[in-house]
Amino acid sequence: MAANMPGEQPERSKNRQVLTQEQLRAPGLRLFGHCTNPRAIQPLGVHQHEDCLEFVLVVKGEESYFVGDQSVTVASGQVFVTQFNEPHKSGEPFQGVSEYYWFQLNPFVERDFLWLAPGQQKRVRQKLLHLHERVLPASRECMELAGRSFRAFLEQSDPLLALGYFCAMLGCLLFSNAAARCTDEGMEAARRYIDAHLLEEISLQELSDACGLSLSALKHRFKEYTGRPPRDYINYQKIGRAKELLLQGQSVTQTAMALGFASSEYFSVVFKRYTNQSPAAFGRRERGKTAP
Repeated sequence: MAANMPGEQPERSKNRQVLTQEQLRAPGLRLFGHCTNPRAIQPLGVHQHEDCLEFVLVVKGEESYFVGDQSVTVASGQVFVTQFNEPHKSGEPFQGVSEYYWFQLNPFVERDFLWLAPGQQKRVRQKLLHLHERVLPASRECMELAGRSFRAFLEQSDPLLALGYFCAMLGCLLFSNAAARCTDEGMEAARRYIDAHLLEEISLQELSDACGLSLSALKHRFKEYTGRPPRDYINYQKIGRAKELLLQGQSVTQTAMALGFASSEYFSVVFKRYTNQSPAAFGRRERGKTAP
């Protein structure tokens, strides 16, 4: 049975900060949070948010969710949306290495929604009540505004500035036609090179040469474009391929060598960082699912 998340309380830890309506003091904004997962963690179970839309803005990495029987993958630069009272959960068996902001909006509040003027309230309410997209694109500007707004709310030094940033971010997200990021041919060339050489040890210098950029320019633009540093992206793709090889019956050592890792021990460390389990445990788990 789905329930509201019991952990929706104020929280300030190293990797997770949650602000509730008592700290936010903006009618209709029920919760605003920020989370960084430096390694894979346990997924959230089935839950829902009473009378609220929830938006998850993925800044870095990739997240997966289930809404009913539908699986949804959300990459950096995208926003996952759940509807009012809609049961959903994180993808299994883990939440990946990622960074994201999330907030919950209740447009049913009777007065002073987000302290907007009456005409603006009506326009935003109508957009929220008729928002049917599951995944929205978000521009770099939108993500930057989310970060500025959250930090300002967290510091509680200037509530007007915090809410101003938030409303600008929300307007950018809901009404901007330029939200989608432009294709960068150099970065697409880098991604194609990684895909083509996944079974090799890929140096960043080789990658920068392949897309005609200096090493420093590659690092800056690649992270800006994909949400991940190049080495992090390469390892993430390698672990995806490693899962395929393990399910085909390759041993841990064979898989590590095939993917260009220096040792099976280092491969196991990287695999666990991205999946929250060892490669051997992953193989046993997945083979057990298909056993008669």
